[in-house]
This record gives sequence, structure tokens and C-alpha cells, in this order.
Amino acid sequence: MIRVLLSADLHYHARSMPALERFAQQIQRERPDCLVLAGDIGHPLASFQRALSLFAGLSCPKLALAGNHDVWSGDHDSQSLWDHLLEEAACQAGFVWLDRETFHLGSLGICGTLGWYDYSARDLSVPLVPYDYYINKGMFNNDGNYVDWDVTDEEFAAQQLQAFAARLDKLCRDPAITQILVATHVPPFVENLERRPGDLAWSFGNAYFGNLTLGQAIVRCPKVTHVVSGHTHRGGVWSIAAPHGLVESYVVGSDYGRPAYIVLEFPWIVV
Repeated sequence: MIRVLLSADLHYHARSMPALERFAQQIQRERPDCLVLAGDIGHPLASFQRALSLFAGLSCPKLALAGNHDVWSGDHDSQSLWDHLLEEAACQAGFVWLDRETFHLGSLGICGTLGWYDYSARDLSVPLVPYDYYINKGMFNNDGNYVDWDVTDEEFAAQQLQAFAARLDKLCRDPAITQILVATHVPPFVENLERRPGDLAWSFGNAYFGNLTLGQAIVRCPKVTHVVSGHTHRGGVWSIAAPHGLVESYVVGSDYGRPAYIVLEFPWIVV
């Protein structure tokens, strides 16, 4: 069996160092065949690098993708972080950068994306249009204060989706791949979200918690069987109906100073 260990939302900080060091030691004891970190690894870039260095002793393949906090501006602007700095830091630490490339173990393919929100997850009971979520984001989500690229959320999400869909389609067409695990930072299914009717602040924030357009693209691939996400800090597992059957969807329940992980097992098949 292939044992894939997935985590997200480590949010590396000096205060969380003891907990993260224990977490890395625990992962070492798990002896996974592959490690996947699904975003919000650390901000600023130096913290991102220190978080990845915790897993230097892990000999299995290591994969990572960006989260929204990872592209917050500070020492570097958001566009530079996204375009090359995060990827370069990940590669230097021995990680495959899933926001650019796929990975496979035997017949298992792994495809990933940050999956930036496009407001498709907004609570439709709230009588607002997408532009309202764009101009008021800084009041409800710090991405509005610290992400400084020039494109809108919808434009960036569309760019990401196009690139991800191309990677996923290539994996799906590969006859050597029989099963696909998708890792995203932002959850892609409405089932992953918590609705709180009557709580306007929470309902407004839902627009930044998911990307349902991404979920629609994921379930179109008949080889996808599992999807693992982070971002919301609210762990859970759901069975999602797809044209080819059920897809198991997980959200890792990590929170600040309380890292968590899940382990998934897949048959080792060489086609």
C-alpha cells in the first residue's frame, strides 16, 4: 500500500516552534511513502523556509503547494512570491511544487492547486453581488490587506483553474495512472463549508472559504477518488457525488499551534 500523509495550515511562527517540531517528529515516526503540505505553510518567506526545513530528515517524496497566507506581502510582494519565490524555496528544501507540476507513485497520480476563491462559495441567502465581496474584503479577510497583486480574485482564480485543469487532464489521460488524489488549499465543495444563517459576518466570510468552480472541474475527471484541502481549520470528511461515483473529500483540521494530519492509503499498482 501507498501511505500518503497530508497536512495544511502549519502557519509557522516562533511561538509555535515546539508544537511544529513535535509534529515533524511524529510524521517521521509515521514513515509515510509521501508527504503533502497543502498551503499556509509560513509567512513571511523566511518562515515558509523554516517550516519546510522541519521535514529535512524525511526521506520520502515531499510535495507542497501555496496557501493564501503564503502570498501575503511583506518582505516581498505577492506577485513575486507566487511567480517564483515560494517555488524556489520549496525546491531548495527538496519539495515538489504542486502548483506547477504533478507527481505519481506507482499508478497513483497527485495533482494540486492553491485554488484561490472566486466567490462561487458565497452564501446566496445574502443579497450581495461578487463585486461587494471584492471591495469589502479587507473588513472580513486579511487577504484584502496583505495580498497586493493587481488582478482581482476572480481573475486570479480563473488563471489558476486553467493551469490546474490542464495538469489534471494530462494525469487523467495517462494510461499508467489509475487513481488520482487532488490536494487543494481552498476547499472545492459546498459540503466542506459551514453555513450560519443569520450570522452576516460569517456568511460574508463564506465567499473566501471555498471555490466551487474548482470542485466542478475536479469531479469531471473520472480517476479522482480523493480530495484533501485546508484553509478553514475545520476538519471533516464528506462523500461527494460525482459522475463516476463517490469522491472522498477531507479538510485537515489544523489550527494555529495545533497542526494536524490525515493518512490515506492507496494500492501500489504498476501499470
